[in-house]
Amino acid sequence: MRNGTLSAAERAQIQHQQNRESNAIYNHNHGAQTGHPDSLKSSMEQANVQRNINQERRLHNGVKNGALTNRELSRAEGGEAHADPMESRRDTLRQTGRVQRTDNRDSRRIHRAKHNVRARH
Repeated sequence: MRNGTLSAAERAQIQHQQNRESNAIYNHNHGAQTGHPDSLKSSMEQANVQRNINQERRLHNGVKNGALTNRELSRAEGGEAHADPMESRRDTLRQTGRVQRTDNRDSRRIHRAKHNVRARH
């Protein structure tokens, strides 16, 4: 602003700079790579998801063949529900280890429940 107002050339220059900056922000937000699919963390998360799927399948099969009672099923699902919030906060190796120990415990509980003498009627 030379004299308190913008000339047409100055407005065009500012508009051009704003458009360039807007495009740069858009490209940064939409074109940026957010993670490497082969990284250790990504591999660990994929393994954890697969483990959860396998445990759900084990529970479903236990109910289907009568090895799990309703009470055993609800207890196992409660343990899984307890571990879910911990999985979303897993940032450090210490937290990852805690989630894995919880999953190991849940897996042992599922095994014991499926192989005890109680059966679903």
